Amino acid sequence: MATSTSLPFNQCLDPIPSCKGWDDGYHRLFLTTNEINQADSLFTLAKHKVTGNTIIGVSGFFTLNAASALGTYCSKPGSEIENIILIDRSLRVEHFWKQMQVIITSSSKKEEVISKVTDLLKKEQTRYYPEGSTSLCLTTGIYTKISTEGSVAEYLKELDDEVLCAHSWLSSDDKFARIKRIFDNKHFIFKRMDLFESEPIEAMGKILKERNITVDTIYLSNVYEYAKSPEVKQQFKKAVQYLILPETLVIRTQSRCELCDKHLMQVVDSSAEKPDLFIEYPKTCGHK
Repeated sequence: MATSTSLPFNQCLDPIPSCKGWDDGYHRLFLTTNEINQADSLFTLAKHKVTGNTIIGVSGFFTLNAASALGTYCSKPGSEIENIILIDRSLRVEHFWKQMQVIITSSSKKEEVISKVTDLLKKEQTRYYPEGSTSLCLTTGIYTKISTEGSVAEYLKELDDEVLCAHSWLSSDDKFARIKRIFDNKHFIFKRMDLFESEPIEAMGKILKERNITVDTIYLSNVYEYAKSPEVKQQFKKAVQYLILPETLVIRTQSRCELCDKHLMQVVDSSAEKPDLFIEYPKTCGHK
């Protein structure tokens, strides 16, 4: 049997079994991020001196936005991002990225990608946003119904807004070329994995180390909020440590108890802040 080091990059995680797939409204496709402060995060990444060759992320397009921005305005340019790894336990997200690999490699212009993404969301709207499914608000504990057509229209509008505001990997030819080169070189991986299962993530960390794959940046979104018990939270913290280095930038959302409102606020943590990445804030604001 082939070892991870003998496999092509885009197959190096194949020896790790995929996790159970999740398919509820909670795990729908977030084409664009619903986190505020993206512009500040991307500006921080643009000024960052890239020291690793890989970005790891979850969910939809934000990881590509981040990869296309990294180091672009750094006064002392460092390495370049060569690899993009997406990990997510959502079956819907997995299906989307399988389609995106074909879309990106078969497109020569960013406008082609935007057109094909529009067609994809409309064609697969009942898969990505099934009518009548529900989504739980993590702060209020209230379930709301998802509208299929409304969700597609909203995400496509948000994508257009990101492109116009220069936040998207599809905002310029240079950004698009940066991402397309990675996909064309087969240095993109989507792997269905669960960040609350530390053993498979540990195996992934070992494979990355064997192949000299160094994680410059990791995007965790608000995954930590999905953990509802101390044991699961500990598994998540343990898993993340297998992937990051002392110099890795961590993009996450602040605790909503820390914010005392219902918005997801995106932040970028440097190495000096890592000990407090997932600090538990006193629940004095009434949030559950």
